[in-house]
Amino acid sequence: MTRILSRCPCYTSRVNSFQSLLATFFVVAGVASASRAAPADEPSPGGAADPSVQVEPSSGQPPPARPESPAANISAAPPLQPLAPAPSVVPPSTPELGGRIVPTPPPGEARFGDAGQFVFDSALSAELGHLGFSAGGSTTSLTIQPAFDYFGAPNLSVGVSALLRYIDNEPPTSGGYVVLGTKDLTLGLSGAVGFNVWLGNRVSFWPRLSLGVSWTREKLSSVGPTPSNGAPFEIVSPTETQTVVVVELLAPFLLHLTQHFFVGFGPDLYIDLHNTFDGASNKRTFIGAASTVGGWF
Repeated sequence: MTRILSRCPCYTSRVNSFQSLLATFFVVAGVASASRAAPADEPSPGGAADPSVQVEPSSGQPPPARPESPAANISAAPPLQPLAPAPSVVPPSTPELGGRIVPTPPPGEARFGDAGQFVFDSALSAELGHLGFSAGGSTTSLTIQPAFDYFGAPNLSVGVSALLRYIDNEPPTSGGYVVLGTKDLTLGLSGAVGFNVWLGNRVSFWPRLSLGVSWTREKLSSVGPTPSNGAPFEIVSPTETQTVVVVELLAPFLLHLTQHFFVGFGPDLYIDLHNTFDGASNKRTFIGAASTVGGWF
């Protein structure tokens, strides 16, 4: 039957037409498939590769560097934040933590008796003066007494004091009498140990125990007429010396008016361990009270 149909001209022409149409359909489908696959195979204009495609480097060679796309450098701008009013006082140190400004807390307020403090009070003095009298005579004096205390540990102080004193006493001339004039020079040095005890926010008790040594040289001179026999007046001992070793306890109660200034008042006691004047012993004992004014830094 097939042979018979194949010999028929009508059948042969139809078969040829169907084969031509089928071939045309496969050609068109292949072209369309090739055109869809072409963009995926070609590289992008900027050279950026598909991140899903992993390229393995050849053995021993690093992967070739790919040019960075200009679009990769463009980052999204941060959102605008509302403006806050500027603070009236800017702390000296404001470290940033997590985008927030954390002010540094102020240091603790210094207090009398803290370690590292220097104290000066009424023992720190200097004086220079000249005293005259209408009947004649005068007294000139100079006193320098530097004294400092230092808190080496909290509320525990050590102190040192020096003394320089000079007195020139020129007595008036009185008819018929012989008056003695004096020139005194005193040198001294003392050390003290104290302890401060706070009794309230502004009141403290600061007792100090000191040991001091001083040396005094006194020179005598006479002013007045000579005796009736004309013989010159003679001074048996024109120069005298005094040596003193004294222990003193000063225990004032301090009122701290401001942070670095105080006034105080309290008992004062001193006693001589040694006191000789021109070879004779003459010890002193004192019991009383004394005031003080001072500051610290």
